[in-house]
Amino acid sequence: MKKIKLLALDIDGVLTDGRTTLGTRRPERKRLAFQDLDAINAARRAGLSIALVTGESDGSVDVVAERTGVELVFRGAKDKLAALQSLAKKTGISFDEICYVGDGDRDASALAAVGFSLAPENATFAARSAAHRLLNRSGGDGAVNEAVRLVLLLNDNYQHEQSLRRELGKLFRKGKIPQKNLPACLAFAMEFSRAILSGRKILLCGPGAEIALEHLPIGKIAWPAVALSRNSAISSRQVKALARPGDVVIQFPSWTDASQLKRTTVKEKMNQPGISKIWPLVVSAVEQHLQNGRKTGSESK
Repeated sequence: MKKIKLLALDIDGVLTDGRTTLGTRRPERKRLAFQDLDAINAARRAGLSIALVTGESDGSVDVVAERTGVELVFRGAKDKLAALQSLAKKTGISFDEICYVGDGDRDASALAAVGFSLAPENATFAARSAAHRLLNRSGGDGAVNEAVRLVLLLNDNYQHEQSLRRELGKLFRKGKIPQKNLPACLAFAMEFSRAILSGRKILLCGPGAEIALEHLPIGKIAWPAVALSRNSAISSRQVKALARPGDVVIQFPSWTDASQLKRTTVKEKMNQPGISKIWPLVVSAVEQHLQNGRKTGSESK
């Protein structure tokens, strides 16, 4: 998945709760959540372009556009997919780089076409089925705030992955990592960098755990790694007591024979052989990646 550059939002049912107040003496009234307005500003500060794509064309669209500060507005868009095609052409941003949030049946084709799509919790069945992910919040009640947080997290993961790919690519070009091991190295490196950046733990188990811990460099990066007991029964109890969601748990049957390695992230498991061979290389790539991130952060201040 590519980095998301543009967030397109439906208005009714996404920015609003999809309801309206009608009266003979008062104009139509709709409500917006302040957390969603703040989220749009946060997305804009993070460099995301924002667009409104709505089937409505009355005065309320102008009010919402003015209140949110969004200049890219496609009104009267009964065909949402066609509207997004026009938006992509106007901005020069590809569909793969667009996130669309919609709640209705007419949003379904657009939700299925973009790089990343979201539907509020109270969206129609067609929209829920077409979206890549269903939000926990309803339209007009934090759905946009949740969508912005997900997109920014997705972009952050994308940037980390690209940085780690570059560091591992350097090791590959030096002949230190076989091409067949690159996907495994990247998977491990992503897990480790997420754990360090989010304050999670890396728990090392098995006979080879202490040697693996010794391969961690002593430098500017504080590795939150702990070697547990060599005894599998004891280490299993230690993992249950210490591990929390998001922690990374790695089992080293031995340093020389890692054919039975199992990597666990508390929520999921996957088999991955040969950790003893790639462990020092992954550690090196992650450390350089994090140090580069710190340099970039300090230069931008």
